[in-house]
Amino acid sequence: MGRIDRLHVREGDIVGKGDTLVTISSPEIEAQLTSASAMESIAQYQNRKVDSGTRREIVKSLKEAYLAAKANYELAEKSYKRSRQLFEDSIVTPQKMDEVEALLKNAEAAEKAAKYQYEMAEAGAQQEDKASSLAMIKAAKGNVIGLESLLADSRLVSPDGGQVSSIFLSEGELVMPGSAIMEIINT
Repeated sequence: MGRIDRLHVREGDIVGKGDTLVTISSPEIEAQLTSASAMESIAQYQNRKVDSGTRREIVKSLKEAYLAAKANYELAEKSYKRSRQLFEDSIVTPQKMDEVEALLKNAEAAEKAAKYQYEMAEAGAQQEDKASSLAMIKAAKGNVIGLESLLADSRLVSPDGGQVSSIFLSEGELVMPGSAIMEIINT
């Protein structure tokens, strides 16, 4: 869909095969193409981001967090063992033993979580993320190609040589795909 921007012929003109007859302007399609091109660029940048993996700084930071959590867990484990011995000797109360045991469990969970986060960052994107990223690029490219083909049809050329017998629409009028704009009779 678009508007007739320019009629290059008048009724009675003789035209040859391939001569430009009409130029159609479609600001809506041009705007959609701009948007689709931007989406394609975004998809390509996202794909590069997925391919390059997690930034080194983030991996390093997660490794440090994991090592700190591991050290905290080892300290909690030592504290638990000492407190357990003191509990068995009736020096530490059951309340204190419960608290030390809870600290050990929390430290263990924190160490596992930090290790998991570090390993995920080190491994990079999953196969599904990469496949999804490539699919987004293909979809965006498909939109761009489709819109470009619609814009390519904005310049209508004569399919054969002949004479322009009738022009049905004027410059500035809205034209739908498949609408007859003019009639050319073979001479």
